[in-house]
Amino acid sequence: MTTKVLKSAAGTRVTPVQLPGFEAQGYALAQSAVGLAKSHANDWHRIVCRLYVLSPEAREAFRTELNKHKKDMQAHVDAQTGKKAVAIWGGAKSSAIVRFSQLKRISEALDAGMSLPVKQDAIKAEGGRIERDPLLADPFHTIVSKARLHLGAKASGRKVATFIEKLDTLVESADPDVAELKAAIKALQTKLAEIAK
Repeated sequence: MTTKVLKSAAGTRVTPVQLPGFEAQGYALAQSAVGLAKSHANDWHRIVCRLYVLSPEAREAFRTELNKHKKDMQAHVDAQTGKKAVAIWGGAKSSAIVRFSQLKRISEALDAGMSLPVKQDAIKAEGGRIERDPLLADPFHTIVSKARLHLGAKASGRKVATFIEKLDTLVESADPDVAELKAAIKALQTKLAEIAK
């Protein structure tokens, strides 16, 4: 049920309004989908909390097992016959491995030194065994984004080219003649005059 605001000379009042059947059904289903998405993100978050306290060797074993499952899924796709069946199962495999890929990226970023804010530390028993996983402050999808950024920064490891360096590379690869260079310089001067206004 939703509400409708009615305005009159006497004032404003809110009255309940019955939604049409199809609209109410769509609303209810959307609310179920949102709830499911949130609960699934919480499940993935719990896995990340466990990954956070694993040793690099354990995280490597985690990635190895995910890769093995991905290969098994590909074998199932390869076993299909017919173009349509291969397309359907291939698409299903691609959808299914999205979370695996995200978890692998997080695992790799943790191995590469990514740190995350912790709401609640892990509780360890005697001998170092973890009785309760830590609770990370960031939600799952934020951690995925941080992992991608962390790995991207580590991977590049090179100085970003300046505009002049990029322009020089472009000119060298294009190998323009003198007339083309003069036209390009004139265009750049015009653009600079527009920017300076």
